[in-house]
Amino acid sequence: MELAGNWTGGLVLDWHRRFRNGDWRRTAYGNPRTALGSMVYSLKFGGSVAAALSLGRLLADAVDAQAISRCLLIPVPGTPRRDWQPAAMLAHVMSNLLAWPLQEDVFEKRDCEASTRDMPSIVAKHAYLRQNLALLTPPNPGPLSIMLIDDVVSTGATFNAAIRLLAPLHSPVYVVAATRGD
Repeated sequence: MELAGNWTGGLVLDWHRRFRNGDWRRTAYGNPRTALGSMVYSLKFGGSVAAALSLGRLLADAVDAQAISRCLLIPVPGTPRRDWQPAAMLAHVMSNLLAWPLQEDVFEKRDCEASTRDMPSIVAKHAYLRQNLALLTPPNPGPLSIMLIDDVVSTGATFNAAIRLLAPLHSPVYVVAATRGD
């Protein structure tokens, strides 16, 4: 699916709703979670390598089908409290399958205690990320475009904050995510 926003192009494989009453198998409206949504959950909350491999392959295939020229892959930063980083895992798989360069540790989240999922509004989430997402190591894409990778996108706030930090590079920026939540 196309993912529209403040970027050159974007795609997402699936759409899901928030879980209900702590039951990850159900969406907010009581419908069973998709198989892809279950894989994202296993990756995000369990660090499943098998899920990262499957989702990374699906993302690489979707990018390949869009005929996007070779890009520098950059995963967005995740929650530092986890021993694994879902976006980085997906970016590694995509880099291996597409034979595209990968640069990690481009961004950092300064305030690691807050969860954007718990922000009271979209405006608050965007403001928080504008203040707390920082450029750690500026990428050098050369003639390549940049592709930001995330496991889940909801409002696009993380992608927008990252693109704002990359603006001085004047490189086209694509975004991809495994699933879109609300």
